[in-house]
Amino acid sequence: MSTAYDSITAKHYTAYRPSLHLPILQKCLDEKSRYAYGLDVGCGTGQSALALSHFCEKVMAIDPSTAMLENTIPHDQIEYRPCNGQDLDFEPNNFDIITFAGSLYYS
Repeated sequence: MSTAYDSITAKHYTAYRPSLHLPILQKCLDEKSRYAYGLDVGCGTGQSALALSHFCEKVMAIDPSTAMLENTIPHDQIEYRPCNGQDLDFEPNNFDIITFAGSLYYS
């Protein structure tokens, strides 16, 4: 993703982004799957992180755009952090599951 997203774009992204993340995860993961810690790369305004929270006790959601992160969906299980997705400073084997819904396009 680009850091060029502004506040107006982020608000539109939040309002009009299709709710496709949860149905995709439900199709890919067993409905009884539970993970301790998930990572969502390129979280945007948080739709994908929110979907991942249905399967994880805690989710780290990262995005390079501060405008997107300022418009995230608050949730007790999700921590949002600015990060470009390439300079990850997490410990090895820290996450049980990693998602990157649509973010490969931007890398």
